[in-house]
Formats: sequence, structure tokens, C-alpha cells
Amino acid sequence: MLCRVPVFRQRPRGGFTLVELLVVIAIIGILIALLLPAVQAAREAARRSQCSNNLKQLALAVHNYHEVFGSFPPPGFHNRDGEGASSSSTSWGPSWLVLILPFVEQKPLYDRYDFRLSRSRDGVNAEVVRTEIATYRCPSDQLRQPLWNNSNVLFARGNYGANGGAGNIFSRSNFDDRSNERGPFHLGRHYGASIAAILDGTSNTIMIGEILAGDRTGDVRGAWAYPSGAYFTGSSPHYSNPRYQLRPNGIALDDNQADRPAFCSAANDDRQLRCFAGGSRAVQTARSRHPGGVQVALCDGSVRFVRDTIELNSWLLLLSMADGQPTADF
Repeated sequence: MLCRVPVFRQRPRGGFTLVELLVVIAIIGILIALLLPAVQAAREAARRSQCSNNLKQLALAVHNYHEVFGSFPPPGFHNRDGEGASSSSTSWGPSWLVLILPFVEQKPLYDRYDFRLSRSRDGVNAEVVRTEIATYRCPSDQLRQPLWNNSNVLFARGNYGANGGAGNIFSRSNFDDRSNERGPFHLGRHYGASIAAILDGTSNTIMIGEILAGDRTGDVRGAWAYPSGAYFTGSSPHYSNPRYQLRPNGIALDDNQADRPAFCSAANDDRQLRCFAGGSRAVQTARSRHPGGVQVALCDGSVRFVRDTIELNSWLLLLSMADGQPTADF
């Protein structure tokens, strides 16, 4: 007798209903919304870490320069040394970031720079100054800024500036008459301090800090090879009325906290980059894209994070190297 094998027929499976599909999409959306800030925070932490590492390398390079020459590099040179030079001159020579190229593994680039030429935009120097250098860029400033245009010579951008003190980095009278505001670098005197001159102590004085690169061809900020693009300072000259004193990441929509760079070009609604023409005694502060503050390298080579809520007086004390006052915690 033949046995009949029962045949089991699969019941047709139904698909997702529209409601179920919408619920799944909503759950995925909620998960993405929860995870996205964490992912962004992790990415920013990585960028900030790289930025900190760059600062450490630059601080070490400045110390190596000091080991060879007996002082920090001048923040820049100008051929009008005897008469002084305005910040808005287009004839500045090399910046401190050019001078330390051999100490950041850029000796071949340094060797191409012709120091016999008085201007950084002359001759073969034009090719050097347009070179992008990763160590000079903070990855948190992700916007791809156009190169700065100086008389049709293009300058690449960077994100690190030399500390010009609590006073003004271009004002010679600030340097001569207000030694308590003096910083480790001064453009008006082509001055780089020796470690012995840092009377407040190397762990209480800022050497290098972050700056934001300008986002237009007419804005000099961040031009690493140009002295008036690679510094920050605490104030306009002491004889200015009013005297502008800037905190790190000062809200640029406030006229008193906006940068006044040598060459200014920015959107009027930009909270960080809005600026005014600085004239012959430009002033610009330390700025970054990091939430809550800026990173700085102290003169002892350590890297610290300075919150943008720091009291103005405490910030100015960190910028000056011989004020004789105790530095508050930061």
C-alpha cells in the first residue's frame, strides 16, 4: 500500500504594513539623532588632539630655534627696520613660521626661500609662501579658505599665531614704555624673547596659540608666511581711545571684540571672523573652532586649553611675560 505523504503548504507571508514601516523609520531616525552628536564629538576630539599635537611640535621647534640662536625667532622682518613698518604694509619679509621651517621637518622648503630678497612675495619666495603645510593647519578649522592675495602673490593659510603680548605687537611705544605688557614676540621691534627674559615663568606665559584663517582672498588672517597674518595680541596700543582689549574667541558681532587685522574682509554676520580695518596698529585675538575655548602652547612647551569665559585680566596676564603678577588658574 502506498503511503500518502502529507503536503504542507506554506501560508503566504504578509509584508510590513505602512504603520510598521513608519515605526521602524522613526526608530532609526531617533537612533541617528542620539548617535550623531556622539559621533561629531568624537570627531572633534580627534581633530582637537591633532591640533594639540601640532602646537607641541611648533613649541618644540621654537625651543630648538632658541637652542641654536639664543632667543625665540622674531615674529617677522621688514626692510624698514630703522623707521618701523605698519601692519598694513604689503612689503613684510618672512614670518616666524618661515624661520622655524627647518625644525618642523621642512628644511627643503626653507632652503628654497631666498632671504636676500626683502619681501616674502618676491621671486622664488612666491612659490614657498603658497605651500600648504599640514603641521600649520588645525583640522577643526575645516573650511577650505582661499589663499590670501598680496599683489597677485598667493599665501597659504595656517591656524597658529605668535603671542604679541597684552599690549600691541606693532606699537613700539607699547614695547618701550609698557614692559609689563610685553609678550615673547614683537613685530615693531623684530623681537623674539630669550627664556631668561620671561620673568613671569615659562609655565605662566603663552608662546603660541590658535587663530582662525580668513575665508576671503582679501583677509590676511592665517597667512602663515606673512608676519601680520600669523600672530595674536591682547590690545590695541595704549594710546588708543577707546582701547580695544580682546578675549579669546571674542564675539565679533560686538564691535569691541571684533578683530582689526591688517587686511580685513569678512561677512558682517560672522560671529568669529567679522572684522574692521585695523590701520597701522592692527589687533587680533586667539580664535578656534573648538567649542568653548582655544588651545595654546606655553613657553615651557606644554599645551593647555583656555576657555573663552576666562576673565579678561587673567587672559592679559597670560599674554604678558613680565607683569610681576601671579597668574590665576585657567
